[in-house]
Amino acid sequence: MVPDVQPLPAPYSAVLAWAAAHAGPPRVERNEAASGRVLAGAVIAPRAVPPYAQATIGGVALCAAATHGAAEYTPTLVPARLVQAGDALADDEDAVIPANTVDWMGSQAVIVTPVASGSGVCGAGGIIAAGAVVLTAGTVLGAAALAVLAAIGLARVELIRPPRVALLAGPALAPMLVAALTADGAIAETLPGPTEYGAEWARAGQFDAILAIGGLPGATLHCAATRPGTGAAFGDLDGVPAIVLPPDAVGALATYLLLARPVVRARAGLPHNSRQARLTAPVPSGLGWTELVWLRCDGDSATPAGAGLLAATAGAYTVIAAGSEGAAAGAMVNTWT
Repeated sequence: MVPDVQPLPAPYSAVLAWAAAHAGPPRVERNEAASGRVLAGAVIAPRAVPPYAQATIGGVALCAAATHGAAEYTPTLVPARLVQAGDALADDEDAVIPANTVDWMGSQAVIVTPVASGSGVCGAGGIIAAGAVVLTAGTVLGAAALAVLAAIGLARVELIRPPRVALLAGPALAPMLVAALTADGAIAETLPGPTEYGAEWARAGQFDAILAIGGLPGATLHCAATRPGTGAAFGDLDGVPAIVLPPDAVGALATYLLLARPVVRARAGLPHNSRQARLTAPVPSGLGWTELVWLRCDGDSATPAGAGLLAATAGAYTVIAAGSEGAAAGAMVNTWT
């Protein structure tokens, strides 16, 4: 069975509308927090951090009010004790001062300067208050976020389930596409070609998207008016968003970025944000086609990297609209990495 591909290329606006329609909502699961995972909802601290007032320095713990009026010629004797950083303070202790500033008379400290309440102390909830929102929905869990979860004692949280993407590609292009999918928060599963595997796997609902090189029998597809690459198409196979990529490496990568990436990142709960940069040289583009242009970015400047496989390693890209003949040097453009 040959794919049902519409003969006229669809404008990129139709691609974006299709991507938005297939964007979500992401699926949610409760699981162990792990690096790179995305929070499905806000995390609220179930307890205060620290749970009690504690010393932030090693020194002498005492009651600040008891030191009021202390002076060099009228020293005050105050009940005190030695503590280490992190030790809990007693109810009548609200300050910690360095041990080398204190003389002792028995179990009492000789104070010659008044001490301010709260000195050297972190109060209960001084870092995180119980009930506070500590992480917002959409946060990508990195080292700092995982440290916050550890501090409040949460190991399992609501996470966006990584989208599973079926990849029908040969050994030459599969590693590149697996790397791109993984970077965009997806789990790629490389499958045999559709003629060997059949189409029933799509109907099982086990995949969130399908990527195929060259064609996808049984799918209803629309040609995409995008470049580089010839044969880019998008549509669905039994309701599953499907993208057909050109068989060449540059065209396949560009088509992935233009057609597949918006869907994959939305399903993964990741933003598809751009940043603006100023072109250092003009970028030509043909009318009627939305074109991906490779860039080398340095701060707020972007230099066109040219065409071809080596240009694709430049690290960034911009998208030139179909109604434009390009962008002039000095123009501000949206860029993605």
